[in-house]
Order: sequence, then C-alpha cells, then structure tokens
Amino acid sequence: MTTPNGVGLTSVLVAEARARESRRADRLFEDPFAQRFVDASGWQPSAESRRTTADRYGFTWVSLRTRFLDDVLREALDDGCTQVVLLGAGLDTRALRLGIEVPVFELDTAEVHAFKRSVLHEPSSRVEVVADLREDWPDTLRALGFRADRRTAWIAEGVLLYLSAAEVEAVLTQVSALSVPGSVFGTTLTPAGYLDRIETPAEPDGDPLAPGNVAAMWRSDGPADPAGWFAGFGWRATVFRPGERARAYGRDFPDNPNPNRLLVSAVRETPAPRPDTGTPR
Repeated sequence: MTTPNGVGLTSVLVAEARARESRRADRLFEDPFAQRFVDASGWQPSAESRRTTADRYGFTWVSLRTRFLDDVLREALDDGCTQVVLLGAGLDTRALRLGIEVPVFELDTAEVHAFKRSVLHEPSSRVEVVADLREDWPDTLRALGFRADRRTAWIAEGVLLYLSAAEVEAVLTQVSALSVPGSVFGTTLTPAGYLDRIETPAEPDGDPLAPGNVAAMWRSDGPADPAGWFAGFGWRATVFRPGERARAYGRDFPDNPNPNRLLVSAVRETPAPRPDTGTPR
C-alpha cells in the first residue's frame, strides 16, 4: 500500500477531520470510512502537532464544507441530476455514505485511487477516473461513460486553491462545456487576496501535513466577485460565508472581517460560451 504524496496526502488530513466529526454526538454527518484511511496512511504526528494542525488548518471548516456539499449533492440528485463528478476526489466517500445509485465519477491521480482502493472494499457506484485537472481530462471522463447530454452534479471540494488562476479558469471552462442547463456545481473558494495574508511558514523538516506545508501548496485565490465570475460562464451562483452555514447547523464559526473560506452552490443556466470580458480576479 502506497500513501499518496504532495497534494494527495492532504486528503488524509481531511479524512482525519471527518473522522473526528463522525465521533461527535452532534455530528453534522457520519463518515464510517474516514478513520480507516487515517489508520492505513501511517500518519503519526505528535499530539501537539495533531492539535495544532487541527486548530490552524480548520477542522471545523472541513466539517462545515462537507455537510454543505452533501446537501448540495442530495438536492441536485433529487432535482434530476443523473450523474456525479468529483473533481480532485481524494478520499471522498459520498458514493458510499450517501448511498448514491447513479454513476459517481471520481477524478484523481493513480496514486490516490490505488490507496483508496486498498482501503475500500464495499461495492458502490464509484467510477475511478485517473486524471490530472491541469491536463485534458474531459476525454478520459467521456471514455468511462460520462454523458455530456445529461444533467450533472459537480463537486470540487477544497481542490481549486491547489491550481493556478489560469488552471482554475480552464477547469470551469471545461466543466461548463460538459454541463447542460440544470446541472449543479458545488465548490469551496478562498476570497481574493487570501494567500497574501497567510503567515504560516513552511516546515521542510517537519510533519508534511503541518499547516505551513499544506499552505505552501496553495497556488491561487478565488475571484474577487465569485457570483459574477460564475455568471460569466453561464452559472447562477449563491455564495455563503461559513459562519452563515454554521449557524444553520447549530455550530459556532464566526465570520470575521477577512473570512478565509467561501461555500458556493451554482446552477447551470445557459450553454452559451463565456463572454470575452476578462477575468474578475
């Protein structure tokens, strides 16, 4: 069994956050597979490192975004989406824990898929798509049965900030080209200028999942006007601050003057190409 490296390794950190949430009496969701990934990974930080990582990375944020995107996905399926695509799926287990019966195309690297497959043995609607979001992945997706003429629920959880601004633009261009009206896109974004405010240095000789080492892999902020940015691609987006969703879920996650996270749910309205008006970034 080979544990993923680089960005793929951060999926273990997310699994740790989901495992912790699943043990809470007031849990926002239950992921019975998350702890299995953590155990199989061999990640063994010190107690202090584990506590610091949880506090500074924002495990509460992971819980909020997981619940939010679960809700987005359930609603999309109830409203008629007949296939799901997880972009940068990591160790996501929605196909299993939500009991999804339609195809769930999970895009990630061969290394991540191999690790995930070595841990999960339960039958599900998962379809492994070995692809790099920085490359030409749509053809690979189609070859495995994806239908561009069907309504799709797209999920990009905690992945876009690992891509450059140009790569994020390319991903949404590709997603939009594959989405008929009524398709849904759920994602997480960082506000414009967020990376400039990061003060956590990398720790090259320490835990690879220490906050500074994770932050060192982040490559881009979100757009200055997320709703306007999505509209340029033909999507009607609703943007939430995490504190707003936290209050709805009965949790404490105060919004501050410089929020470092955003939650987005968007619906495809038109297949028209994006106007050449420049990027709002």
